[in-house]
Amino acid sequence: AIVEYWKRGEDMLYAMLKGTGEKIGLFQTEKNRLMLPNGMWLHFKELEKNQDGFSCLRKKEGRVQRVKVYGGFVVENITQALSGCCTKEAMVHMRQKGYRTILQVHDEVVVLADEADAENALRVVNSCMETVPAWAVGLPLAAEGSYSRSYGTAK
Repeated sequence: AIVEYWKRGEDMLYAMLKGTGEKIGLFQTEKNRLMLPNGMWLHFKELEKNQDGFSCLRKKEGRVQRVKVYGGFVVENITQALSGCCTKEAMVHMRQKGYRTILQVHDEVVVLADEADAENALRVVNSCMETVPAWAVGLPLAAEGSYSRSYGTAK
């Protein structure tokens, strides 16, 4: 299934190169970009294909340069983007419930709460992190966490 997903990523590269607006699974392609199910875009600037494969412009090592892209690269970008979308959507729910995120690292969030509210805060934050976005019905999400007086000892 993983190798098939990589092939699907390569199909997306061909579709983005053509720019004909193809729907591939949950994703919509356009010229040099791919729409995620939540409406956000992944951009592949100046996507090209030659005898060595696909490439696009990316910021790498502090400057814009042409980098090789392939199906697995697209899949990795999609996975990271969707994980970020889930986390950010959870952060909106946390804020609506009175907890403001002060730090986010990948799929980890840190909130400040009164010490007396620590257990409730953890319960609410975990619940928000486990809330499946409308565009991801059926996605199995789970969360765990801890609380402490300092970030370093909370892990």
